[in-house]
Amino acid sequence: MIQYQPIIPMPKIAQKLPFLLLLCFLFACKKGNTNPQSSLIQGKWVLQRQEAVTYINGTEQTDFVTNTSADSTSAIQFNNDGTFVSTNLTKFYTLSSSSPIIGADTVKGNYSFSNNVFNLSKPGLGFWNTYDTIVYESTVYPTTILVSQSAQINQLTANTLTLHVELVLQHTFLGGAPPENRRVEMDYAYSK
Repeated sequence: MIQYQPIIPMPKIAQKLPFLLLLCFLFACKKGNTNPQSSLIQGKWVLQRQEAVTYINGTEQTDFVTNTSADSTSAIQFNNDGTFVSTNLTKFYTLSSSSPIIGADTVKGNYSFSNNVFNLSKPGLGFWNTYDTIVYESTVYPTTILVSQSAQINQLTANTLTLHVELVLQHTFLGGAPPENRRVEMDYAYSK
């Protein structure tokens, strides 16, 4: 003789339990940052070479290359909270002085990735700020307005970072000299 067990209906919460468990599992496995570059860039990078090409009113004026040495060092630290600190120490020799001019600079700012576009809140990396000081050592400093800036990562590996930064500046001088429209293109090569 076969006995039949009456079917007891499951409570509604028990019916939904497998779905709820699957949902919890999916959210637990979600990664916070899907951009692999943001984890690769974090850490301290030491500048090896910087090239700055300056155009004034559309015409190339200078192509200045700096390789790091005992007299010129620079590094940038990208932190996991989206901040960076760029430091440099530079010793320049000029024709007008028999002793070197020492330039030191620290720039702090923020960086971000958005749709694989790299953004820096401040453009003054590497030897940029000390270089600008030396260029104007014998003249009156201009009033400078940053019109635009952009930054692009050309290469990023575990040990190599190359950046391309472009600045568009407007310089205005005292005494009635015509203003200058400057575009500065800077290429940075860093290693860890």
